[in-house]
Amino acid sequence: MLPATSTAGFVDTLTLSQTTTLDFFVDDFLLPDNAGGVALNIEAVPEPATLLLVGADLTGLAAVGARRKTI
Repeated sequence: MLPATSTAGFVDTLTLSQTTTLDFFVDDFLLPDNAGGVALNIEAVPEPATLLLVGADLTGLAAVGARRKTI
């Protein structure tokens, strides 16, 4: 736990290598006025297989579109 005097502007990164449920708790017992706040930016990173499927779909759509133009 960090001392209360050094947490202003504290930024940290957590990288998870598997799909999991993450519970995030912030104790604010040192600041009874609740003047601070917490912001979380959570970004989903697609799996390589998902990117491969999306690429195949886009390639197929482009091929169908090109085929329709020539008929």
